[in-house]
Amino acid sequence: MIVPTQIFDLVDGSVTVSNIQSKEILFRIGIAVELLSYLFYVFIPIFLYRLLHHVDELQARLMCIFVWVSIPISMAAVGYKLNMLDLVVSSGSASLIAEPVMDMLDAYLNLILIAQMFWGLWLFPFGYLVYRSGLLPKIFGLILMIGSAGYFLDFLFRITVPDFSSLALAEYITIPASIGEIGTCLWLLIMGAKEEK
Repeated sequence: MIVPTQIFDLVDGSVTVSNIQSKEILFRIGIAVELLSYLFYVFIPIFLYRLLHHVDELQARLMCIFVWVSIPISMAAVGYKLNMLDLVVSSGSASLIAEPVMDMLDAYLNLILIAQMFWGLWLFPFGYLVYRSGLLPKIFGLILMIGSAGYFLDFLFRITVPDFSSLALAEYITIPASIGEIGTCLWLLIMGAKEEK
């Protein structure tokens, strides 16, 4: 979340190229961390499945499927960042490569938007399982299901509503998903799941 704000200027491609050139190590670390996070994302639903599948087998399987569909799309998106890096490193002039770099950034963002559809879809069965299980506070389940709707609506609005990103709603619509995901992870790491009776 931090690296893109330091690198990308969504309006001026020359600024983006200059940022990649001046902060190349940061950009490389951002790419590596993003790829590693998607790699770890492969295993998260396995652990959650083992914890929650007894509540509803179908919902637990859907949760896993939606996560796993999003991973190759997300990783393919990062390929555009690697292409940006190759182009910027091999070329000296920011003005000459600004347009192709912005095209790659657009392609990256579009693939991430497609992946976001599945990020939204997986949170609903996850939230449902959390809510029904009794192993975690029910509020997390509710927030995850609301977050699911937020992610999915954000995906839908960015495609169907012109200039959606300029609306105030765009800044807040995915916040419940972040609260639900981070809150649930922290709860599991710090408090753990309740023991079943």
